[in-house]
Amino acid sequence: DLTTVDAITSVAVDATAVATITGTADAIVTAAQSVGITTAANYAATVNSGTATVAQALILDADTTGAITATITEGDLATLTTLTDENGNNALTISVSDTSADAADLIALDAITSVAVDARTVETITGTVEELVSYRVAFTAQTITGLSLYTAVTEDTAASAADLLALADPSTGFNPDVDLTSIENIDGAASDIELLYALQNDDASVSNLGDEAIDLTDAGSIAATVLTDVAALTSGLVTSASVTTITGAASEVKAALDSAQLTSLDAVNVTISDADLEVILASDLSAIGGATSGVVTVTNAIAIS
Repeated sequence: DLTTVDAITSVAVDATAVATITGTADAIVTAAQSVGITTAANYAATVNSGTATVAQALILDADTTGAITATITEGDLATLTTLTDENGNNALTISVSDTSADAADLIALDAITSVAVDARTVETITGTVEELVSYRVAFTAQTITGLSLYTAVTEDTAASAADLLALADPSTGFNPDVDLTSIENIDGAASDIELLYALQNDDASVSNLGDEAIDLTDAGSIAATVLTDVAALTSGLVTSASVTTITGAASEVKAALDSAQLTSLDAVNVTISDADLEVILASDLSAIGGATSGVVTVTNAIAIS
Protein backbone atom coordinates (compact mmCIF):
# COMPACT_ATOMS: atom_id res chain seq x y z
CA ASP A 1 0.00 0.00 0.00
CA LEU A 2 2.79 2.45 0.85
CA THR A 3 4.54 1.89 -2.45
CA THR A 4 1.24 2.15 -4.31
CA VAL A 5 0.52 5.53 -2.72
CA ASP A 6 4.08 6.64 -3.38
CA ALA A 7 3.66 5.84 -7.08
CA ILE A 8 0.61 8.06 -7.54
CA THR A 9 1.86 11.24 -5.91
CA SER A 10 4.81 13.54 -6.27
CA VAL A 11 4.46 14.57 -2.62
CA ALA A 12 6.43 12.68 0.01
CA VAL A 13 4.31 10.09 1.80
CA ASP A 14 4.42 10.52 5.58
CA ALA A 15 4.34 7.04 7.11
CA THR A 16 5.90 7.94 10.45
CA ALA A 17 2.71 6.92 12.24
CA VAL A 18 2.88 3.39 10.82
CA ALA A 19 4.05 1.06 13.58
CA THR A 20 4.32 -2.09 11.47
CA ILE A 21 4.96 -2.57 7.79
CA THR A 22 3.90 -5.95 6.39
CA GLY A 23 4.13 -7.64 3.03
CA THR A 24 6.74 -9.33 0.88
CA ALA A 25 10.37 -8.64 1.61
CA ASP A 26 10.68 -6.91 -1.77
CA ALA A 27 7.79 -4.57 -0.97
CA ILE A 28 9.02 -3.69 2.51
CA VAL A 29 12.58 -3.02 1.30
CA THR A 30 11.22 -0.87 -1.52
CA ALA A 31 9.22 1.19 0.96
CA ALA A 32 12.22 1.47 3.29
CA GLN A 33 14.52 2.67 0.52
CA SER A 34 12.04 4.96 -1.26
CA VAL A 35 12.96 8.65 -1.17
CA GLY A 36 9.25 9.39 -1.46
CA ILE A 37 8.26 7.60 1.76
CA THR A 38 9.19 8.77 5.25
CA THR A 39 8.98 5.92 7.75
CA ALA A 40 9.26 5.90 11.51
CA ALA A 41 12.71 5.16 12.90
CA ASN A 42 11.35 2.23 14.85
CA TYR A 43 8.80 0.58 12.57
CA ALA A 44 8.46 -3.19 12.80
CA ALA A 45 8.94 -5.08 9.54
CA THR A 46 6.97 -8.30 9.17
CA VAL A 47 7.46 -10.41 6.06
CA ASN A 48 4.16 -12.29 5.93
CA SER A 49 4.38 -13.46 2.33
CA GLY A 50 7.32 -15.48 1.10
CA THR A 51 10.82 -15.27 2.54
CA ALA A 52 13.50 -12.64 2.97
CA THR A 53 17.04 -12.98 1.71
CA VAL A 54 19.92 -12.27 4.04
CA ALA A 55 20.66 -9.13 2.02
CA GLN A 56 17.09 -7.89 2.51
CA ALA A 57 17.19 -8.64 6.25
CA LEU A 58 20.41 -6.65 6.52
CA ILE A 59 18.85 -3.67 4.74
CA LEU A 60 15.89 -3.65 7.11
CA ASP A 61 18.04 -4.18 10.21
CA ALA A 62 20.04 -1.11 9.27
CA ASP A 63 16.93 0.95 8.47
CA THR A 64 14.85 0.47 11.62
CA THR A 65 15.24 -0.17 15.32
CA GLY A 66 12.00 -2.13 15.28
CA ALA A 67 11.73 -5.91 15.21
CA ILE A 68 12.14 -7.74 11.93
CA THR A 69 10.06 -10.90 11.54
CA ALA A 70 10.86 -13.09 8.56
CA THR A 71 11.81 -16.52 7.32
CA ILE A 72 15.28 -16.38 5.81
CA THR A 73 15.74 -17.78 2.32
CA GLU A 74 19.32 -19.05 2.51
CA GLY A 75 20.51 -22.00 4.53
CA ASP A 76 24.29 -22.02 4.15
CA LEU A 77 26.23 -20.83 7.17
CA ALA A 78 28.66 -18.76 5.12
CA THR A 79 25.74 -16.50 4.19
CA LEU A 80 23.68 -16.83 7.38
CA THR A 81 26.53 -15.73 9.63
CA THR A 82 26.49 -12.28 7.98
CA LEU A 83 23.07 -11.61 9.52
CA THR A 84 22.86 -8.95 12.22
CA ASP A 85 20.46 -8.03 14.99
CA GLU A 86 21.53 -4.50 15.84
CA ASN A 87 18.70 -3.96 18.31
CA GLY A 88 18.38 -7.42 19.81
CA ASN A 89 14.73 -7.86 18.82
CA ASN A 90 14.60 -9.76 15.54
CA ALA A 91 12.49 -12.89 15.09
CA LEU A 92 14.14 -14.62 12.15
CA THR A 93 13.25 -18.18 11.22
CA ILE A 94 16.54 -19.77 10.17
CA SER A 95 17.06 -23.26 8.79
CA VAL A 96 20.67 -24.38 8.34
CA SER A 97 21.29 -26.59 5.31
CA ASP A 98 24.95 -27.50 5.91
CA THR A 99 25.79 -30.99 7.19
CA SER A 100 28.86 -29.78 9.09
CA ALA A 101 29.28 -26.59 11.09
CA ASP A 102 31.46 -24.68 13.47
CA ALA A 103 29.87 -24.51 16.90
CA ALA A 104 30.73 -20.79 17.04
CA ASP A 105 28.64 -20.14 13.91
CA LEU A 106 25.59 -21.92 15.31
CA ILE A 107 25.92 -20.04 18.60
CA ALA A 108 26.21 -16.75 16.69
CA LEU A 109 22.97 -17.49 14.81
CA ASP A 110 21.25 -18.37 18.06
CA ALA A 111 22.18 -14.94 19.40
CA ILE A 112 20.58 -12.93 16.56
CA THR A 113 17.05 -14.31 16.66
CA SER A 114 14.36 -15.10 19.20
CA VAL A 115 13.21 -18.08 17.10
CA ALA A 116 14.88 -21.45 17.60
CA VAL A 117 17.52 -22.09 14.93
CA ASP A 118 16.83 -25.27 12.96
CA ALA A 119 20.15 -27.13 12.65
CA ARG A 120 18.77 -30.61 12.10
CA THR A 121 20.84 -31.16 8.95
CA VAL A 122 24.10 -30.72 10.87
CA GLU A 123 25.79 -34.04 11.59
CA THR A 124 29.28 -32.86 12.56
CA ILE A 125 30.06 -29.87 14.77
CA THR A 126 33.60 -28.60 15.31
CA GLY A 127 34.90 -26.13 17.86
CA THR A 128 36.62 -25.52 21.15
CA VAL A 129 35.33 -27.46 24.13
CA GLU A 130 33.76 -24.25 25.46
CA GLU A 131 31.96 -23.61 22.16
CA LEU A 132 30.77 -27.20 21.89
CA VAL A 133 29.44 -27.11 25.47
CA SER A 134 27.67 -23.82 24.68
CA TYR A 135 26.05 -25.49 21.67
CA ARG A 136 24.86 -28.32 23.88
CA VAL A 137 23.43 -25.82 26.39
CA ALA A 138 21.53 -24.11 23.57
CA PHE A 139 20.33 -27.50 22.33
CA THR A 140 19.07 -28.38 25.81
CA ALA A 141 17.26 -25.04 26.04
CA GLN A 142 15.84 -25.67 22.55
CA THR A 143 17.02 -22.33 21.22
CA ILE A 144 18.82 -24.50 18.66
CA THR A 145 17.10 -27.64 17.40
CA GLY A 146 19.36 -30.33 16.02
CA LEU A 147 20.17 -34.00 15.90
CA SER A 148 20.59 -35.82 19.21
CA LEU A 149 23.02 -38.10 17.36
CA TYR A 150 25.89 -35.96 16.14
CA THR A 151 29.66 -35.94 16.02
CA ALA A 152 31.47 -33.26 18.02
CA VAL A 153 35.09 -32.66 17.07
CA THR A 154 37.25 -30.72 19.53
CA GLU A 155 39.95 -28.26 18.49
CA ASP A 156 41.59 -27.72 21.90
CA THR A 157 44.77 -29.47 22.92
CA ALA A 158 43.94 -29.26 26.65
CA ALA A 159 40.69 -29.46 28.59
CA SER A 160 39.29 -30.33 31.99
CA ALA A 161 37.65 -33.70 32.50
CA ALA A 162 34.57 -31.92 33.90
CA ASP A 163 34.11 -29.92 30.68
CA LEU A 164 34.61 -32.98 28.51
CA LEU A 165 32.02 -34.85 30.59
CA ALA A 166 29.58 -31.96 30.13
CA LEU A 167 30.16 -32.24 26.39
CA ALA A 168 29.98 -36.03 26.09
CA ASP A 169 27.64 -37.23 28.84
CA PRO A 170 24.79 -39.18 27.18
CA SER A 171 22.62 -39.25 30.32
CA THR A 172 20.47 -36.23 29.38
CA GLY A 173 19.02 -37.70 26.18
CA PHE A 174 21.93 -36.86 23.92
CA ASN A 175 24.12 -39.46 22.31
CA PRO A 176 27.01 -37.51 20.81
CA ASP A 177 30.16 -39.06 19.43
CA VAL A 178 32.83 -36.75 20.81
CA ASP A 179 36.09 -37.02 18.87
CA LEU A 180 38.91 -36.02 21.23
CA THR A 181 41.80 -36.56 18.82
CA SER A 182 43.04 -33.01 19.43
CA ILE A 183 43.25 -33.39 23.22
CA GLU A 184 46.79 -33.85 24.53
CA ASN A 185 46.31 -32.94 28.20
CA ILE A 186 43.39 -33.50 30.59
CA ASP A 187 43.15 -32.15 34.13
CA GLY A 188 40.66 -32.97 36.83
CA ALA A 189 39.75 -35.14 39.78
CA ALA A 190 40.50 -38.84 39.43
CA SER A 191 36.79 -39.63 39.67
CA ASP A 192 36.04 -37.40 36.67
CA ILE A 193 38.97 -38.81 34.71
CA GLU A 194 37.71 -42.35 35.26
CA LEU A 195 34.15 -41.40 34.28
CA LEU A 196 35.38 -39.79 31.09
CA TYR A 197 37.40 -42.80 29.95
CA ALA A 198 34.48 -45.06 30.88
CA LEU A 199 32.40 -43.23 28.26
CA GLN A 200 34.89 -44.42 25.66
CA ASN A 201 35.02 -47.94 26.97
CA ASP A 202 31.33 -48.47 27.81
CA ASP A 203 29.11 -46.65 25.30
CA ALA A 204 31.57 -45.13 22.83
CA SER A 205 30.22 -41.58 23.20
CA VAL A 206 33.90 -40.56 23.44
CA SER A 207 36.56 -41.63 20.97
CA ASN A 208 40.33 -41.32 20.41
CA LEU A 209 41.49 -41.16 24.01
CA GLY A 210 44.49 -43.15 25.18
CA ASP A 211 47.76 -41.22 25.00
CA GLU A 212 46.97 -38.01 26.90
CA ALA A 213 48.98 -36.52 29.74
CA ILE A 214 46.79 -36.32 32.84
CA ASP A 215 47.07 -33.74 35.62
CA LEU A 216 45.19 -34.92 38.69
CA THR A 217 43.77 -32.09 40.79
CA ASP A 218 43.05 -34.29 43.81
CA ALA A 219 44.69 -32.90 46.94
CA GLY A 220 45.79 -34.50 50.21
CA SER A 221 45.40 -38.26 50.49
CA ILE A 222 44.61 -40.65 47.66
CA ALA A 223 44.51 -44.42 47.34
CA ALA A 224 47.43 -45.95 45.47
CA THR A 225 45.02 -48.05 43.40
CA VAL A 226 43.31 -44.88 42.15
CA LEU A 227 46.65 -43.64 40.83
CA THR A 228 47.47 -46.91 39.09
CA ASP A 229 43.92 -47.17 37.71
CA VAL A 230 44.24 -43.70 36.15
CA ALA A 231 47.67 -44.54 34.75
CA ALA A 232 46.20 -47.63 33.10
CA LEU A 233 43.80 -45.42 31.09
CA THR A 234 46.54 -43.67 29.12
CA SER A 235 50.06 -44.14 27.88
CA GLY A 236 50.81 -40.55 28.86
CA LEU A 237 52.33 -39.25 32.08
CA VAL A 238 50.11 -38.73 35.13
CA THR A 239 51.01 -35.91 37.50
CA SER A 240 49.50 -35.45 40.96
CA ALA A 241 51.32 -32.46 42.41
CA SER A 242 48.71 -31.75 45.10
CA VAL A 243 48.70 -35.28 46.51
CA THR A 244 50.59 -35.39 49.79
CA THR A 245 49.82 -38.95 50.94
CA ILE A 246 49.13 -42.22 49.17
CA THR A 247 47.50 -45.09 51.00
CA GLY A 248 46.95 -48.80 50.48
CA ALA A 249 48.46 -52.22 50.86
CA ALA A 250 52.23 -52.40 50.52
CA SER A 251 51.98 -54.09 47.11
CA GLU A 252 49.56 -51.39 45.87
CA VAL A 253 51.75 -48.55 47.10
CA LYS A 254 54.85 -50.16 45.61
CA ALA A 255 53.09 -50.54 42.25
CA ALA A 256 52.23 -46.82 42.25
CA LEU A 257 55.73 -45.72 43.20
CA ASP A 258 57.27 -48.11 40.66
CA SER A 259 55.14 -46.79 37.79
CA ALA A 260 57.10 -44.77 35.26
CA GLN A 261 53.88 -42.94 34.32
CA LEU A 262 53.12 -41.64 37.81
CA THR A 263 55.23 -38.57 38.46
CA SER A 264 55.26 -36.15 41.43
CA LEU A 265 55.49 -38.98 43.98
CA ASP A 266 59.14 -38.71 44.96
CA ALA A 267 58.37 -36.82 48.20
CA VAL A 268 54.90 -38.16 48.99
CA ASN A 269 54.02 -39.56 52.41
CA VAL A 270 52.87 -43.19 52.51
CA THR A 271 50.40 -44.95 54.79
CA ILE A 272 50.53 -48.72 54.39
CA SER A 273 47.38 -50.39 55.64
CA ASP A 274 47.46 -54.07 54.73
CA ALA A 275 44.65 -56.17 56.08
CA ASP A 276 44.86 -57.37 59.69
CA LEU A 277 47.26 -60.28 60.18
CA GLU A 278 48.86 -59.64 56.77
CA VAL A 279 52.61 -60.19 56.47
CA ILE A 280 54.49 -57.41 54.69
CA LEU A 281 57.68 -58.14 52.80
CA ALA A 282 60.69 -56.21 54.01
CA SER A 283 61.84 -55.89 50.42
CA ASP A 284 58.60 -54.04 49.58
CA LEU A 285 59.09 -51.65 52.48
CA SER A 286 62.68 -51.06 51.45
CA ALA A 287 61.61 -50.31 47.89
CA ILE A 288 58.88 -47.96 49.09
CA GLY A 289 61.23 -46.12 51.42
CA GLY A 290 63.74 -45.73 48.64
CA ALA A 291 61.16 -44.35 46.20
CA THR A 292 60.03 -41.42 48.34
CA SER A 293 61.60 -38.99 50.77
CA GLY A 294 58.27 -38.74 52.60
CA VAL A 295 57.27 -40.44 55.84
CA VAL A 296 56.29 -44.11 55.53
CA THR A 297 53.77 -45.32 58.13
CA VAL A 298 52.79 -48.99 58.53
CA THR A 299 49.55 -50.04 60.21
CA ASN A 300 47.86 -53.40 60.85
CA ALA A 301 50.82 -55.60 59.85
CA ILE A 302 51.31 -58.69 61.98
CA ALA A 303 54.87 -59.25 60.78
CA ILE A 304 57.51 -57.96 58.43
CA SER A 305 59.52 -60.69 56.74
